[in-house]
Amino acid sequence: MLIRPALALLAMLAALPALPACGAELSVKDCPPLAASPEAARYALQGSTTLEIKRAANGVPASVRLLAGSGWQRLDDDALAHAKNCRFAQPPHGKAADADTLTITWPAAPQPAGAVAPSLVDDSCRKSAVFRPGPAARGADTLRVRLLVWTDGQVFSPKLASSSGDVQVDELALAWVQSCRYAPALRNGAAARGSAILEVTLLRKAYDEDALRAVYERVLPLLRSHAAGRTEHKLAHILLAEEANARATHAAIVKGASFAERARQFSLDRSAREGDLGWADAHDFGPEFAAAVLAAKGEGLLPDVVRTEYGWHLIRIDGSRRAAPAPFVKLRTAIRGWILRDELDKFEELVRTQR
Repeated sequence: MLIRPALALLAMLAALPALPACGAELSVKDCPPLAASPEAARYALQGSTTLEIKRAANGVPASVRLLAGSGWQRLDDDALAHAKNCRFAQPPHGKAADADTLTITWPAAPQPAGAVAPSLVDDSCRKSAVFRPGPAARGADTLRVRLLVWTDGQVFSPKLASSSGDVQVDELALAWVQSCRYAPALRNGAAARGSAILEVTLLRKAYDEDALRAVYERVLPLLRSHAAGRTEHKLAHILLAEEANARATHAAIVKGASFAERARQFSLDRSAREGDLGWADAHDFGPEFAAAVLAAKGEGLLPDVVRTEYGWHLIRIDGSRRAAPAPFVKLRTAIRGWILRDELDKFEELVRTQR
């Protein structure tokens, strides 16, 4: 049985001297008056900044690091500058101390009597299938946006205070927040510029994998209809700016030069590796490009260069087949983007009118 040895070990651990607390809140000995920058004061920025501070033997900060931000870069910068000028109690035994914490609460001075912070106007944000303003139910996904409010209640300069972990969602949430309107801040009864932090709830079910597949399945009959009777080709090309260069390159390939090598060296289309465009509808590359491909008699390098709005093309056909609707994996990213922009109706209209 292991019960007795375990109890003995616990007793030994309990008898050990207590370790000093790590990350304890520092006691300030001497600091200059706490003051926010004029910009922070103008917008009455609020929040708490937590710093990690390592003290030298004499109590002077040896290093100061941001541990938890207030949501406002200006306030956090002011807090860092403030803490570096403070003096703290000397560490025990006159030795440099491990890191402790210091929390600075903003605003540094009480707001004037009668001052009112901006408040979100009910139902003012653009209707969205993805974003909702205000706190969410427990466990729901959220992000927080810090913003400034003009005297007319318009939002400007939104910045992330906390991220969703998804760059695309963050960027579109910031754009969506600008559709919201606030009752402006008040100073002595008059509208004034102010600041706020808005919590945004993310309705992830609107853009999860099941939602994306449901949209694809809804438009799939249209995609099949558009693909019926069409041919797609496996294509490669080399894009050049000058006709003379295009013709010289074409002649060299006809004489045996490597198409892939010339594409690597000279093609302006860097997205096509070794010139490869994969399987595609030739119409995707413009009317002149499509006309040349559809007029070709079989596979191989087309006998002449082709001019389009992008430049001069050397085109090679490596195969052809009956067109098929684009698979889900190819449209997934596009569908997600349309949903996040609340423009799914535009996507479906685009599919309906595609020819």
